[in-house]
Amino acid sequence: MWKYAFSACLLVLAAAPLVQAQGIQGKVLILDNDRLMEGDIVQEAEAYRIRRGSSEIVVPLGKAKKLVGSSSEALAFLKTQAQLDQASERLRLAKWAHAHGLREHAIAETKSALEIQPNLSDAHFFLRYLQRSAPSTSPAPVAVPTPVAPLPEIQQIDVSSDCLILFNNKIQPILLNACGGCHSSSYPGTFRIYQANEGGSRASTQRNLAAAIGQIRLEKPSLSPLLIKSVSNHAVRTAMEHPPLKNKQVEPYRLLQMWVEMVAVGNPHLREVKIAVPPPLPSASDPPRVVNFAELTPLPMQASAPSPSAKPTPTPAVKSPAFSEGTSAPPAPVVEAADEFDPILFNQKYHGKK
Repeated sequence: MWKYAFSACLLVLAAAPLVQAQGIQGKVLILDNDRLMEGDIVQEAEAYRIRRGSSEIVVPLGKAKKLVGSSSEALAFLKTQAQLDQASERLRLAKWAHAHGLREHAIAETKSALEIQPNLSDAHFFLRYLQRSAPSTSPAPVAVPTPVAPLPEIQQIDVSSDCLILFNNKIQPILLNACGGCHSSSYPGTFRIYQANEGGSRASTQRNLAAAIGQIRLEKPSLSPLLIKSVSNHAVRTAMEHPPLKNKQVEPYRLLQMWVEMVAVGNPHLREVKIAVPPPLPSASDPPRVVNFAELTPLPMQASAPSPSAKPTPTPAVKSPAFSEGTSAPPAPVVEAADEFDPILFNQKYHGKK
């Protein structure tokens, strides 16, 4: 009997690490391209399950490097995989830290890069940029409430049930994680992704659905901007040097491509639906509008009705030249046009004689 009990204890001890590995939880997931995905994350047997509000996305274990609790822990893990004796690696970590809000870590890594290679011009430029963007130590001015731009109207778009289910469960989490950082509700362009706390979960889903379908070319789904921009480096406003999705072989891109084709093929009525595109938000950096007054067409002046007491304008005098009997007909009389700026005529026309 003691042999069977000893074997059972060994099985329990062997299974303990597996149970602990499946129950690991965290807030930040480091993907294989060093990008981060945030949310309530649980590591399961074969994948990571990420929840953000009512949305959920599953990332295979092979597509991620590490599950940690914060961005600073993610930076510490990336430093363990970098060659810290090279200035280029230190500068890369500095840019990564700056892109994820770790300014002090970015300054420290940039200074470490300059200690290794003092003449590295990129590091000098980046350090000056970080120092210029330092928060001011002067007393903060009195805060003036900034008017918040109203949320756009909700456009109810009728799509097939399978398209809507796939969008809620898979596509919207991809857009929130890959695009929501730049294309938020304050993005000055037209493609904006809204969070669940901006007007409610159902309203934000409808707005995100309309925004995504507006980036689809229904006649040629493969040329849709939603697919092309997802794997191209167009994020010029950030310090990230990677496209939203690594390449066309990753699982999020395949899901996005499948959903785009599903929308184009299974919803032919959308070709006749006009997607309401929200107007771009005004920006303080926009150049002032220059009006060329020489190209403006003057509006016709509307003549005002004369006063009842006004008397008719006197007829201008006609001067006729001398007429000789030898001619067959008298020459045409020469009429002198009245001066429209004559104050006497103006007062007589609009005010009458006094």
